[in-house]
Amino acid sequence: MSFVAINWLAVIVAAVVAFFIGAVWYSFLFRTQWMAAIGAPAADRPATALPRLLAINFSGNLLLAIVLAEFLAALGDVTFASGVTIGLVAWVGFVANVLAVNYAFANRPRLLTLIDGGHWLVVLLVSGAIIGLFG
Repeated sequence: MSFVAINWLAVIVAAVVAFFIGAVWYSFLFRTQWMAAIGAPAADRPATALPRLLAINFSGNLLLAIVLAEFLAALGDVTFASGVTIGLVAWVGFVANVLAVNYAFANRPRLLTLIDGGHWLVVLLVSGAIIGLFG
């Protein structure tokens, strides 16, 4: 594995965009449904935990973008189409699969699986597209 082939600007841009996708997804689009699906009212989440949670979120998005860029570099085909394709394949094989299994065993609501799975689908598709566009 060679991290030299990775376009680090693309990785950082993808991580920042993914961070904002999560902000919009869980704050504006699905906040009420997500909070109901996890069984906690918004007031239950202390504001003091927010900076730590946001740091964890950004770190995870950065790692995801690095691994996605490494997958694309290993394939030797860093294009928009390959970025979207690898994003989709990674989502189906790793994210959707794992979420579906884990949430089923944890008896989590199907809506939670759809909200969280949808978020990661959008993140992986957009991140793959960004990394592919940067080449």
